[in-house]
Amino acid sequence: MQKLSSDLLEKPVVGVQNAEILGTITGFIVRPDDFKIAVCIVTPLVSKSKLYLLPSDIRLVNNNKIIIDSHQKLSEFEDLVRYQHDITNNYSVIGNKVETTTGKKLGRVKDFIFDPAHFYISKLYVRPRIFKTFLVTNLLIDRADVIDVKKNTIIVKDNFAKIKKASPSVLPQSS
Repeated sequence: MQKLSSDLLEKPVVGVQNAEILGTITGFIVRPDDFKIAVCIVTPLVSKSKLYLLPSDIRLVNNNKIIIDSHQKLSEFEDLVRYQHDITNNYSVIGNKVETTTGKKLGRVKDFIFDPAHFYISKLYVRPRIFKTFLVTNLLIDRADVIDVKKNTIIVKDNFAKIKKASPSVLPQSS
């Protein structure tokens, strides 16, 4: 079952050993080359420093909490040598501009859907630009339509925009 990233944000991270709340998920660091969530950012309750949680260390995502084995699964930057490049890049999908290959601006990423088994992003929710919000509330873009990922911009196929715009609510009848 796919999940929205916003469903995990601000949810408490709970250790299964002693059922204590260890912190809350405050963000995700994504690898732009494969659209995979590399690391979850956790803000602990007792300090203001950031801790990091590998998606593979999440046991269960519940409606109201995220369950991990223990506080030992939360790591500091220095401990995650293999992920330091990803953490330093700090690439986040949310807030990025979305454009077509011809430069047509579609809007900004509001949220994304991911597969909780493998933590790959499967779809992007895009909030259209201000004057287009009267026509469309949100665009849903499949990861297969993503052509290129830059620091602040995601480039998608042109036919995506044409299909969504041209699709009539009632299909013509064939005779």
